[in-house]
Amino acid sequence: MVRIWIIPTILILMKAGSVELASAQEEKKWAVELEGGAVWMSRNDIRIPNETGTDISTGGFLGYGLFRIGLAYDVNDRHGLRFVLASLGVRGTGGTFSETSDFAGETFEPDVPTDLEYGLGTLRFTYRYCFHEGSVWQWKIGFTCAVRGTFVSLEQQGKYAEYTEAGFFPLAYLGGEARLSDRWRFVLDFEGFAIPQERLVDFTAQMRYRLASRWELSFGYRMIEAGMDKNEIFNSVWFNYVVGSIRFRF
Repeated sequence: MVRIWIIPTILILMKAGSVELASAQEEKKWAVELEGGAVWMSRNDIRIPNETGTDISTGGFLGYGLFRIGLAYDVNDRHGLRFVLASLGVRGTGGTFSETSDFAGETFEPDVPTDLEYGLGTLRFTYRYCFHEGSVWQWKIGFTCAVRGTFVSLEQQGKYAEYTEAGFFPLAYLGGEARLSDRWRFVLDFEGFAIPQERLVDFTAQMRYRLASRWELSFGYRMIEAGMDKNEIFNSVWFNYVVGSIRFRF
């Protein structure tokens, strides 16, 4: 998935030198952004069902990264909207368990090669309000309506079990942008929600560079921490990403 934005990046860099920056007064209300990243995991613990399942950790499996596509619209100087489709996950082949493991109604044997797939996807719609516009910093606050989907599967020879779950919840939003120069920006973005049964925190810090009047590149760090503690599932994850994105304003 990371490769999906490499080719467009090269093409844009080749073209950027011939395009002049627009004046500061040029108004662009829309922005579309494509982001990809490489992942490493600090934690991903799963138990299905919560009370009788075996604790499973995916620490020995590989991540397959992050993919996000976003569309933003500035209604005016103060109010704005954003739509984001994001997915992340882990996929591994040949891992083994040290003991017999019960997962989603199936029993998996120790020391047998096991395939695992874990996916977490969200669909988000955000309202943002600019409450501070200074000479350097701009700050926005708002809320997000999010739909989350979780998928987990385990497979050994002759055995397969999976679990899927979806839910809706609100997220608080806070975003900041510092103007470092005509071309450079430092961007912070946070969305978060927590109750005893469920939580999600998505935070990123990135540098943004304006290539031309409409094109921007960003690179930095994204962290996602999430969890569920319900009768059907216990899941606690912490993903870290090195991310890069392309943004087109129009």
